[in-house]
Amino acid sequence: MYRKIDEWTSESNENRYGIDSTPLSRQIRIQQEFQQLIEQSQKLDNCKDARILVVNLEEEFDGFALEVRFMAYYLQIAVATERALVVSHNFTSAYAPRCNIDLESSEDSSNRGGSWACIWNPVSNCTADENIGSTAPRHMLPEPMGAGILSTDSVYFDAKFYGPERIVDVDRYIHVKRTMHVDVIPQWERMHGRYWIRAQISDYFWKYATDGLNEVVNSRLPRSLLDLNEPYIAFHIRMTDNVEHLADHFGRNATVTRSFGRFMEIADRIRRDHHTLRHIYVATDNDYAAAMTLKGDYPNWTFHIQDDVKRSDSASEFMWFQDYRAGSAGAIGADIETLRRADFLVGSFQSNIYRLAAELNTCYHTSRYLWDMKRIHTVDVEWYEDP
Repeated sequence: MYRKIDEWTSESNENRYGIDSTPLSRQIRIQQEFQQLIEQSQKLDNCKDARILVVNLEEEFDGFALEVRFMAYYLQIAVATERALVVSHNFTSAYAPRCNIDLESSEDSSNRGGSWACIWNPVSNCTADENIGSTAPRHMLPEPMGAGILSTDSVYFDAKFYGPERIVDVDRYIHVKRTMHVDVIPQWERMHGRYWIRAQISDYFWKYATDGLNEVVNSRLPRSLLDLNEPYIAFHIRMTDNVEHLADHFGRNATVTRSFGRFMEIADRIRRDHHTLRHIYVATDNDYAAAMTLKGDYPNWTFHIQDDVKRSDSASEFMWFQDYRAGSAGAIGADIETLRRADFLVGSFQSNIYRLAAELNTCYHTSRYLWDMKRIHTVDVEWYEDP
């Protein structure tokens, strides 16, 4: 059983970390140090000799959260190999058809996307166009992973990212064996684990949403819930295309693991230890789950859900990542942001949205909850890295 928060935050609870009077203050310091590490790797005084990792892919990603998680994956590689992450102007997002299109408009609902820059600001202050002929000096290679790099490739280690080439393009998928090394941030990963690293990277990237995306996301946030300033649980109930994938890939029956009643059972268990909980936010792509919040079967809970969101039913051919993408950035972003702020989460890590939300939630509450407190619950699949 985790300790109560007031036990951890007592002013008299001094510990071996010197300036940190509590474990929570130590968490804050560690997170700040790692965020500064990311910042220093991307904001450079001199871009002339900067090592660059360029994202210039021809295909779009099937999912808003998948786009973000892939970009976090590339940013992690960039930090690990001491490169500045640069996204090509040619790279498109299915969620930004054109910058002059309202992010909630269905005017252009095709799969043909627009510039990534319509919804995300550059992470680095460098570009791939600066002094392309320049070669980074040997002393700029990261240690220890960059020591002794040969000009040839190897089975387990993708040498090009650590090698002397100043500008390197990234492939969409890097061979699984090589990912064991190419995105490792020495010492930090040994101390805090891969989930924590990815959470920090995702948190850093999430802050680079454009003003346009932030505006539409903020306009859709559930103010009736957030303005209460009370703790709440957030559900993410995914019941469309990945139901079949859950059976094929994980041998699970989603109609059992993701029934609304199962989510409520977990919420009731959480409330046994946290008696003040009264509110549940429901993010879902399914009409049935949305309707359950209105039935009145759970009078001791108050439900909150986005209105005017296109959802599927059991007979619908609507596919969330193929249809209506031009107008979904705001709705999906608002769900993720509300999940990010929740005190407790319940969902399936099969979903990229839930994996991203869990990562963002971990960092959002660093100053409030201990990292080892059980706040994020899964109904079937545990967190895993993909990408």
